[in-house]
Amino acid sequence: MLRTCLVLAGLLAMPATASAQLYKYVKKDGTAVYTDRLSELPKQRQRHYAKIEAEKEAQEQEQRAALGDEEYQRQQAEKKRVQLQKAQIAEEERKARLAELDVVLQRLRAKNKKRAAKKDYWVDRVVNLRKLIADKLKQFNALQKQRTQEIGREQNVMGFARLPGPSKARKKIETKIKALEGELDGLAQELNVGIYHEARKAGVPPGWIREGLRKRISP
Repeated sequence: MLRTCLVLAGLLAMPATASAQLYKYVKKDGTAVYTDRLSELPKQRQRHYAKIEAEKEAQEQEQRAALGDEEYQRQQAEKKRVQLQKAQIAEEERKARLAELDVVLQRLRAKNKKRAAKKDYWVDRVVNLRKLIADKLKQFNALQKQRTQEIGREQNVMGFARLPGPSKARKKIETKIKALEGELDGLAQELNVGIYHEARKAGVPPGWIREGLRKRISP
């Protein structure tokens, strides 16, 4: 038990970005073996842990994408702090390692606080952009309806015979439709990619914006 706790404590003391893991297998004589080297495990256990690690890595990548790397690091450091408080180690060693973690957490919290102050600005930009797109789509749909009505009018005038070409009224409507298509394409690109790219460059993780949007639409 003591050996196990010491191994765990050593892993907990590593930086928040470290990927150290503790593996376990049982020998034929019933002896449990702990190691942080996957290569030391029997092949069957290697495959078992490799599958778990692959699944975990996929989940972590999704989480990193949603929260941003530093927010992910902060959460992991918070978890390790809780684990370290419960670890069976000397009190002086616990305090020293907690102090090291607190330095990391203080830095990450300060950065997160600074970015959080910017979050509303970017959420507002997305909200306003969505409103603009909704307005443009309303105009676009109205013009499409006008175009359909104009085509029907042309057919009625000619007794359902086709005119040599579209009427001046329809050409004018179609010119407006084409212009709106260009605007909507640009706005869609900004909404889907551009605004999040700008936010990331400004130090605001895209996941924070999406989180802010979810909170605004929640009842």
